[in-house]
Amino acid sequence: MAVIQLKDRMEAYSRAYAYAIAATAGVAIGSIDPDINGLDVHFLSPDDGDDAGDCSHVQLKSTADVLPIAEDGAKRYKLRHRDYDRLRKLTKIPRLLVVLEVPADADKWLDCSDDVLVMKASARWVSLRGADATTYAPSSKIPVDLPAGNLFSPAALRVNMGSLDDK
Repeated sequence: MAVIQLKDRMEAYSRAYAYAIAATAGVAIGSIDPDINGLDVHFLSPDDGDDAGDCSHVQLKSTADVLPIAEDGAKRYKLRHRDYDRLRKLTKIPRLLVVLEVPADADKWLDCSDDVLVMKASARWVSLRGADATTYAPSSKIPVDLPAGNLFSPAALRVNMGSLDDK
């Protein structure tokens, strides 16, 4: 049987990961379609009394490559120049970069049993909000550090929604 290309499968898997995080965090998620500004999904929490819900936009990336690790534990991902510039803008709605690492062998992405479905992937996030312009050539990829403490989890999503002004 023929299957879709690996890059398309990785994109679908990163969306599934984001949807699982949103469901667990208790927030809504929606795809941004068509893809504008390089953003893939939008998270939104419910209104709370008189307070409006928080939201954030996310650019999802996925890789089967082993990312290099710096001395401080950060993993380094190379991001397209255009995406870097979009994510560093000071926008009304916070923007995050979420990078999902998956095993190189797609058959190892999931463990399924009668009791549990385990996604074999891990994601880290970073806000590039207000980052300096880069001196890299427009055709270059910009190295971006994904800090060791920035696991993209339900708790991290809830904490970061709408609160990136201080980051």
